[in-house]
Amino acid sequence: MANKVGRPEKPIDWKVFEDLCQIHCTQSEIASFFNISHETLINRAEKNYDDKFLSIYKRFSDGGKMSLRRTQLRIAERGNPAMAIFLGKQLLGQRDHYEAPQQQVMFKTIDYSNAITQQELSHMRQKLKHYEEKYGQEDQKDRKGIEARGKGAEDPGENG
Repeated sequence: MANKVGRPEKPIDWKVFEDLCQIHCTQSEIASFFNISHETLINRAEKNYDDKFLSIYKRFSDGGKMSLRRTQLRIAERGNPAMAIFLGKQLLGQRDHYEAPQQQVMFKTIDYSNAITQQELSHMRQKLKHYEEKYGQEDQKDRKGIEARGKGAEDPGENG
């Protein structure tokens, strides 16, 4: 009989492994629980179950989802649906269904009978242009004068 080289295999309780999958522990958490590397966990599980790790994990974690559904019903029946709803959203992909309220489109009739005509608009523009030409320069002079007085004015409270 040949002697094996290397460290002896750490034991893995496969029932505990299945339970950890069922409560949705991550691969890393399961490996830490057994004090082995992530790669060792995958290799040993694939050897033990003769299947790919993802298929193994899915099989046992799906059992956890079924158990969660049963628990949701029990918790909801006992009067605390908030936890059941939260876990269902997190682990089962459940979500709130929201229907947007139907919006009523209101059409308002606009009365253009009091609107100004194109001719009246043109006349108003001419008056505005005339005003700007006549008073625009004076307005600019007034503004400059106000600004100049504002810069040189002292606050009466400063010398009081």
